Amino acid sequence: AVLTHGKAVGGSTIINGLVVSRGNRRDYDLWAAMGNIGWDYVSVLPYFIKSESYRGPPLPDTEKYHGKDGPLGVTANNMVPLNKAFVEAGRELGYPSLDPSGPE
Repeated sequence: AVLTHGKAVGGSTIINGLVVSRGNRRDYDLWAAMGNIGWDYVSVLPYFIKSESYRGPPLPDTEKYHGKDGPLGVTANNMVPLNKAFVEAGRELGYPSLDPSGPE
């Protein structure tokens, strides 16, 4: 298996395996509670959606959380074999397979 490894100024963290992550909604809500008005998850979600051009399989339960015309191409179905095995192992242990950009 090939694991992502980057060599660049700033280290591998600038590469991040081309993983898109919006972050945890609780963090945004905490920032808003600390006085950063407009940084709660409900306020920033429309910008995430607007920036995204989702190219994955249809997700009926979470489709409203994905944009289709934004500049950031996002797909959910191009996992390498090691990633697929990791997700399958979680399912075998009883963990649900969730859309990371969905409500949970």
